[in-house]
Amino acid sequence: MNQLYKFFLDETERIFNETKSACDNRISKVRKGYPIHSDILRELNARELDIEGQLYQKSIDRFFREMEKDYYLNSELTQETAFLNCCVKLNITNDKTAITLLADYKSNENLQSYYREELKNKSLTNHNLEGEIKGNYHNNYWIGQNETEIIQLLYALIECGRLEKKGKIRMVESIADFLGFKLTNDWKSKLSHAVHRSNDDTNPSVFDELKNGWENYKNRKIQELNSKR
Repeated sequence: MNQLYKFFLDETERIFNETKSACDNRISKVRKGYPIHSDILRELNARELDIEGQLYQKSIDRFFREMEKDYYLNSELTQETAFLNCCVKLNITNDKTAITLLADYKSNENLQSYYREELKNKSLTNHNLEGEIKGNYHNNYWIGQNETEIIQLLYALIECGRLEKKGKIRMVESIADFLGFKLTNDWKSKLSHAVHRSNDDTNPSVFDELKNGWENYKNRKIQELNSKR
């Protein structure tokens, strides 16, 4: 195994184990019923944004997307080769700080997956913790109040090929539940009613807001990064 790739894997494992040990220690001390997993996942998400900013500063924020693209476009490549090719392309083969930063990002991604799965399993094995997964964790995500708006948004993503069409009704209900928005029993009727109405209020404001949302986020992050230099 190439030493650079081994260093990346070792750092990813080290950071994962150290962070997990600290998180598990916190979990072991909390009182029953407290949504500690929610806290941990929010912190990991905030950490992810911080790492993304550091990756951007080093111009390697697209590393994993480029690596994944190369890997899937060429069936002869291994994960290791795709990683090393990306390092050469971005000129970081001798930059261990950059490699450690990439390992930090990957370990954070793995930790989020781990604690999401743990929270899911916890809810399945202990019905009393349903409030943690539905009330305290997922409800922190979707803060909109319009039921038709979230359905229209999901159906738009399905129609433009970003979400799978097969099993879309169950999928829409699952996504809404994951986001903490409990759909009413007649949500499909409301969607049908919106489809057959022609006035402007059937188009939720979120569609117009999405047009500028990414630009606003990007400009804010660039300003934040520039202010640190």
